[in-house]
Amino acid sequence: MLIITHVVIAVLGLAEATYGLIAPSRGKLRITYALTAATLASGAYLVWSLHAPILQSCLSGLTYLSLILAATLATHYRLAKQAHTLDI
Repeated sequence: MLIITHVVIAVLGLAEATYGLIAPSRGKLRITYALTAATLASGAYLVWSLHAPILQSCLSGLTYLSLILAATLATHYRLAKQAHTLDI
């Protein structure tokens, strides 16, 4: 059951990060942060409790983090650009 929860949280995190790219806001960034932290925590617990191979888990985790990081940085950039445009 925890594996399904882990996958659902990860997919929701990717969906929220993508939605943040489409319509950036601070709230969407906070949700993305929370879902990313929950994904990492549940993944670490799964590796620990199931004694899963660490290399495969780390590669999957790093891939997930790189996608989330790229989307989050782009959202930050777009949000800052919006704020600068509104100031002018």
